[in-house]
Amino acid sequence: MIFAGAFTSFIIGFQVSHPHRKSITIDYNIPYILIPLLLFGTMTGVTLNKVFPSSIILILLTIMLIVNTVKSFNM
Repeated sequence: MIFAGAFTSFIIGFQVSHPHRKSITIDYNIPYILIPLLLFGTMTGVTLNKVFPSSIILILLTIMLIVNTVKSFNM
């Protein structure tokens, strides 16, 4: 996820030149937003993995997959 965000930011920023130098512009705001959310999701997933049995986790992941699939096809 971090690589995809960095690659997308690079591709978008590659077309914009720096106002004072002959180089590309680097946007550092994307990692500042992305990394805390990614770490929070990781910590929440590890905690839920310790608390719930594997059958409940499998059911929750299946429900999440179905909901995300329906949202993707309705757009």
